[in-house]
Amino acid sequence: MKNGTCLKCGSTEVYRHQNGSEVNFRGGVSFRETSCTTYVCTACGYLEQFVNLRGDDPNLVASIQKTWKKAGR
Repeated sequence: MKNGTCLKCGSTEVYRHQNGSEVNFRGGVSFRETSCTTYVCTACGYLEQFVNLRGDDPNLVASIQKTWKKAGR
């Protein structure tokens, strides 16, 4: 998606918005909102978000690793 091509349908109708969404990491991580870059394909609706891991909260990565379930398990 970051290169402008949808990973799901192959369309180039991909748009991005910096800080367009805010993610509230609840469930033991943080009640702070963390900025994201959001990509959406207007052809199929597929959406991706990338969290600013180098943002204001230096403990964000450690908190996620401690409280979230790792994918693929």
